[in-house]
Amino acid sequence: MGDDPRDSRRGRREGTSVLVRKLNFDTDVETVRKAFERFGDIRDVYLPRDYATQRPRGFGFVEFLDDQHAEEAAKEMDGRDLDGALVEVQIAQNKRLSPSSMRRKLFGDDRGGSR
Repeated sequence: MGDDPRDSRRGRREGTSVLVRKLNFDTDVETVRKAFERFGDIRDVYLPRDYATQRPRGFGFVEFLDDQHAEEAAKEMDGRDLDGALVEVQIAQNKRLSPSSMRRKLFGDDRGGSR
C-alpha cells in the first residue's frame, strides 16, 4: 500500500461516490446500477430507506472504484432521465453513514448511562 489516504485499514482502497438526488421512489438498486455501470466498475449502490416507514428516501449513492469514472458519471448523468425522473448527480461530499450511525444521528445515543 502506498500513501494514498483512501487506503483503508482493511487493505481495501476506497472509491469515490456520486450522490444521486430526485430518484423515482420506485427505482431499485439494479436499475441505478445499470444506468451507471457504463461509466466504470461499481463497488456499491445504496438507496437509503426511511428508518420508521422503510420507504425509499428518493436519493442514493453509487460508489465507483475509480475517481475519474465517478466524475464522468456525475457530469454525464446530472439532469438526465433515470427511470422516469430527472436526477441530480454530483460527487458525494461525505462518506456514507452506517444504519446504526444514522439512527444515532436521528434519534440520539440510546445507550443510556454516563461516560
